[in-house]
Amino acid sequence: MIRLNRKGFTLVELLVVITIIVITGVIALPRLGEFRDNQDLESGAEKILSAIKQTQSNATSGSSCGDQFNPTRKAVDWRIRFLATSVVVEPNCGCDAALNIPRTTETLTSGVSIVRVNFDNGVRGAAVVDLTGAPNGQVGSLTSFSNIAGAINFKDYQSLDVLNYKRMIVVLQSSGRPELVGVFVEKGGLLYTGAVR
Repeated sequence: MIRLNRKGFTLVELLVVITIIVITGVIALPRLGEFRDNQDLESGAEKILSAIKQTQSNATSGSSCGDQFNPTRKAVDWRIRFLATSVVVEPNCGCDAALNIPRTTETLTSGVSIVRVNFDNGVRGAAVVDLTGAPNGQVGSLTSFSNIAGAINFKDYQSLDVLNYKRMIVVLQSSGRPELVGVFVEKGGLLYTGAVR
């Protein structure tokens, strides 16, 4: 009896493997886009959390304004401003804003934007106030942290205090997804992220 030394794959085996790869790719490809969008949202939320923590740290350490005329001037408070695709950390130095005052700008990941900033009293189902809409291109809502004590104050786009609210929610959305993610800032200093309806 003659034995044939068989090496390689048959055409049927090769076609079965290719079919399995194609089916797996068709199932996995849409999930890959969702995964990327979710990662972009999480990255945007982390950038906002980082900026808020930096603002708190600057306020509690009594960081100076560092302006060109009086480098030792202490800031009245430190603020974080929420714009459509970025956040700005800046001191309130009680002087002309045109001075060379240190500002840090964190730009969100491409495709992620801040869709609104809500204030509420922390009670589920209670009325939520959206103070995002700034007329005539003014900058959006901001949060300030007083020096040393680090007390949190919520302000609207006109820098007026938003009273009787215990929590601010910065709502993010990725351009490719309908889901919303919120960065929650409690008046007590608690920071966290979560889904928003």
